[in-house]
Amino acid sequence: MAPAITTTAPPTGTVVSSLTTSSYGTIVTDGAGRTLYLYTPDDGKSSPQCTSAGGCAATWPPLHANGMPQAEGGAQQGLLGTEGGQVTYNGHPLYDFSGDSGPGQTNGEGAGGIWYVISTAGTPVL
Repeated sequence: MAPAITTTAPPTGTVVSSLTTSSYGTIVTDGAGRTLYLYTPDDGKSSPQCTSAGGCAATWPPLHANGMPQAEGGAQQGLLGTEGGQVTYNGHPLYDFSGDSGPGQTNGEGAGGIWYVISTAGTPVL
């Protein structure tokens, strides 16, 4: 009798993963490997503070939840959540940066002294 073949279904919903960089260690990325950032003015707020007002969301698009967010790689499922339709990690709403043109880029790190990549432990990398 042939052994049963089992497969793992791909995650459904928005995927949050990780990438190890030489400069910042292991950081949180989206499913395509693009770096995700946190916005320090969000700390302690009940909803994300970067909105379309003033063009913030154009430069720093929020990572919207599509279903229940799923962790891959070094990202921790227990740290994922949502707030107002936006994916959060350790309570921090997550954002992309329009100045990153591809996976692994971290051009937004430290921007304005308020935007930072986020470690897989859920803390900003300063």
